[in-house]
Amino acid sequence: MNSKNKRIITLTNLNKKPVVDTKKVSKDNDNKPPNQKEDLKPEVKSENKKSISIEKQFKFKNWKTKEKPLPPPTFVMNHYKSTIGLFSKIYGRNDFKWRVGIIIIVGLLMSFTSLLFIQNTGVYISGTSGIFQGIARVVKMSLKKEGNLPDDTINLIYQIMFYVIYLTTNIPLIIFSFFKMGKKFTILSTIVVVLSNVVPLAINQIPGINNFFIFGDTRIPNGTPNAAYRDDLYLLNFEGLERELAISMFLYALFAGLINGLAYSMATAVGGSTGGLDFISFFFAYKKKKPIGPILLTFNVSSVLLSVTLGSFVSGGIADENNWTFQNYVSQNLMSGVIYTIVVITVLNVLFPKDKVVKIQIYCEDVMAIRNYLYSVNFNHSLTINTTTGGYSLQEKKNIEIICLYIEVPKIIRRLKEVKKDMMVTISPIKGIDGKLSVEDALN
Repeated sequence: MNSKNKRIITLTNLNKKPVVDTKKVSKDNDNKPPNQKEDLKPEVKSENKKSISIEKQFKFKNWKTKEKPLPPPTFVMNHYKSTIGLFSKIYGRNDFKWRVGIIIIVGLLMSFTSLLFIQNTGVYISGTSGIFQGIARVVKMSLKKEGNLPDDTINLIYQIMFYVIYLTTNIPLIIFSFFKMGKKFTILSTIVVVLSNVVPLAINQIPGINNFFIFGDTRIPNGTPNAAYRDDLYLLNFEGLERELAISMFLYALFAGLINGLAYSMATAVGGSTGGLDFISFFFAYKKKKPIGPILLTFNVSSVLLSVTLGSFVSGGIADENNWTFQNYVSQNLMSGVIYTIVVITVLNVLFPKDKVVKIQIYCEDVMAIRNYLYSVNFNHSLTINTTTGGYSLQEKKNIEIICLYIEVPKIIRRLKEVKKDMMVTISPIKGIDGKLSVEDALN
């Protein structure tokens, strides 16, 4: 037996074949000539497989990403349309005529609200329009108390004060907006102001329209001390027969807030406003770069208090001196005005929170084309171009990041669509910001 091919053989019987201990197989067996090689048993092959698997594990630990291309993905990517906000289809349009059509709907919605939920119910809305409601009701009660004019004339004067005077006071604000805020913004806002006042004034000329109530008659019930002025005094407290009308009053305030909140959101989404104070507030937001959210909230609450004080409390005192009581000040009219303001602000914050700060991220293959276009149209925001690595391709990609007000999102989206490149845009809210934030100069 060759010394180079040593084996340990166990002989149990001289007549039996030798049994090979596979644990001690020689490593030099492969170097023998073909006629001298001995067959290996399956146990030896399994050992070779084990050594190969270990080798693979070793190579895996030292694996380099660029040595071998990755296989193609096995999943299917679905492409979705824009889902940014409820009004993404509204403020994503560049067609100005289409935006005018939306703003006409807004004006008609506000006309419907003013005629059916505000004018004859004693509910007060916030803003300058509510203040003129209070003034109109004071004038109406004063004329009624004197008794020198017929009721039809008094009602006509009331409607003129309610609608025409408010429309007239918007004229200097419209001129101011045209030169300071831009032509398109002013046109859209003016359409809302005109429609929301002219349409109800025209409908009021229909006989008997003042006796139409959706959720019930909210005028002073017969049998109360103020029953003599039930058609002209918009004052309801929480005592006696008047208390039974509270549900109707609150329903009017709720639905008025829902519809007007929807209208405000749509007007802002297409780049317009509802007029009045919005002309001034938008100017401070875009030109003076001031946070107008707290200012608007304070003004809305103050305007409701002033409107109720004039239209209900002062009017009630003119009708009867006994109405100068605290119970008549904390009235259903005051509570419904507060409900209206809360509902409008809530709906506006849900549908279009214009005064909140957001972060826009734009993902596109050619971000430099987007960057160059935005600055070519006098885009005054700072841009941040981030470099990231794709998780699948492991290639560097870029995206653009913008910090702005939510109210600026429609204009930015319209500008991005003009680039006509495939992109994905995400918008995420920012809870707080410490520092200066520049905003767009105009809403056109």
